Amino acid sequence: SLRCFTCSALEEVLPSRHVNLTFDIGAPQSDQEKVVGGSAGRMLGKASVVCFLVLVVVPISSGNIIPLTKLKDPLARCLDGTHAGFYFQKATAMEHADSWIIHFMGGGECANTDQCDYRLTENLGSSKYWPDTVNFTAAHDDKPPSFADSWNGDGVMGPGSSITTDWSLYGWWILDDSETTNPDMHGWNHVFLPYCSQDLWSGQHENPVTPVIDYHSDSKGDGYYFSGHLIVIAVMDALDKEGLKDATTIVVSGNSAGGMGMWLHLDWMAERYVQSEVVGLSIAGFYTWNYAYTGPNAADPKTELPDFSEESFKGYVDLWDSFMDADCTDALGKHPWWCMVSENALPYVKSRVYIVQAQTDRIVLQLHCRVPENPFLWNQEVYDYIHRWHHNMSTALLHAMEAPGRHGVFSPACFRHDAFMVKSPVIDGMNFKQGFAQWLRDPKMGTYIYLDDCGEFCNPSCQLPDIKREQHAEIRHREITLKWDSWEHVVW
Repeated sequence: SLRCFTCSALEEVLPSRHVNLTFDIGAPQSDQEKVVGGSAGRMLGKASVVCFLVLVVVPISSGNIIPLTKLKDPLARCLDGTHAGFYFQKATAMEHADSWIIHFMGGGECANTDQCDYRLTENLGSSKYWPDTVNFTAAHDDKPPSFADSWNGDGVMGPGSSITTDWSLYGWWILDDSETTNPDMHGWNHVFLPYCSQDLWSGQHENPVTPVIDYHSDSKGDGYYFSGHLIVIAVMDALDKEGLKDATTIVVSGNSAGGMGMWLHLDWMAERYVQSEVVGLSIAGFYTWNYAYTGPNAADPKTELPDFSEESFKGYVDLWDSFMDADCTDALGKHPWWCMVSENALPYVKSRVYIVQAQTDRIVLQLHCRVPENPFLWNQEVYDYIHRWHHNMSTALLHAMEAPGRHGVFSPACFRHDAFMVKSPVIDGMNFKQGFAQWLRDPKMGTYIYLDDCGEFCNPSCQLPDIKREQHAEIRHREITLKWDSWEHVVW
């Protein structure tokens, strides 16, 4: 047929599908032949219309401006009751038309009126602050905010995580549509889910509720919609109409609170899309129980994010009416709230997960665990607490590494949260995108582990806190003498 003839002619004469042919279809054949000359020109001339259509169609979607799609489902509401939504970029490479990345955005959580009221005034609690369009091309210098710029004289935290900065600061993680900075997955279907429910994507409330713990009595609203799981359902229903139901590969990724939400939904997604290979990517979303630092200069709990203690999570699950992994809740029986924490859920998650996690998480330590936000206030008690925290995180990651061929780990000895980019951090010359792509391509090759074992704050590609260097030197150069397979949880 003419179509088959045209495709073979293109493949022989113009192997690059990005060539731009600009024929005047009404021109004489001799003019058309001047494009490439000789018999090739005559072939193109005879089928110029079809050739032009083929070259335009191959890039499935062009352009980097991605519009916001607001959900119509009345149950899919942000904290303030506005409608949630998503940004969807259709695959830009035909060979990846059935490959999808669905990314859950992070940004803390709220469990009292102080915390929740604050979120009502920004994009983490209301979709009215979301932009109409976004651009998934990473337009940054791949340099994390410096510690010198992150603290003012009053010890106030500046940029350093997704909680306080714009969505694109760290290059959209694996949603980046640049072939240069995301060579393996730039051409996939990309879906970005902005976070606005403040419940770790777990809530199932159809009506607003009010937290029991109130630090003041002048709340701005009559209650809050904790509807994260209902938002996820509505997004998947909408994406099924865009081809998700026919996907062959689905990567469910998330950063920070979005990473924690990924753990809750991964097997649910696998059961919904049984025709697909569904895997998870957790970026700064893998945690254990944490108990707050209470030594000198500890932060005021009223001004920080909710803590990650076992007792507190029980209250969060009750407040949010949290959705969790069904196998985990069945197994843990009388303690279902344990399943909100990924270390506890890990043994029951059937899908493969790649875990990207700093060994000392800046945001969790300072905003959840009350380590002084101003590093100039750190003393030996703070360093000892950080060392124990690091010990617990390393032990929790060991559980993921004990399942050969299933989970992968990328864990640098850095003091950061979800700032994982192309040039930093790197382990043995590998960044997290390269490690993840390697793990995804070769599932039969075993677990891919990229792990620092030098101590705290010692990965040379990470920026270190520029504070009291004589104090910092002790923790920076401390040698880890215990072997991975012998570490046990520290008793807090």
